[in-house]
Amino acid sequence: MKNTLPTTLVLTAATLLVCATASAENQTNAPARPLAKFTDDPAKGRDPFFPDSMRRSQVIAQTEPTSTNVAQVVNTTMPILLKGISGTTSQRYALINNATFAVGEAAEVRSAGQVVKILLREIRDRSVLIEIVGTGELRELKLREGI
Repeated sequence: MKNTLPTTLVLTAATLLVCATASAENQTNAPARPLAKFTDDPAKGRDPFFPDSMRRSQVIAQTEPTSTNVAQVVNTTMPILLKGISGTTSQRYALINNATFAVGEAAEVRSAGQVVKILLREIRDRSVLIEIVGTGELRELKLREGI
């Protein structure tokens, strides 16, 4: 019964090595799993959750944009609203028409059915200065009273 612990460890290690080798051989010989392929063809099939729905058969007409300049025709009376100013004194943010801007950021905002790209020039205590990209028009947006 002397030296049973080292013998047991050697036998256990050898068994693990044999099992690992056999497992690796089985994995290399395993057949490849087939990938599921789905097609979204409105002419075939129906919605499994709403089988009587006609929305898959409706064709939506795609229109090509006439210009890459989104601010080409800008209604000067369109409402662009400053909804809030937040952040620290070193990093301030302005909430304009549900989009958050930092100074120097430009993004598209939707207003009165139009999409307009604006650039935030400056954040002041109770107002911001924006530029409507494409027209060069500068506007000062002020917070409403009570905010």
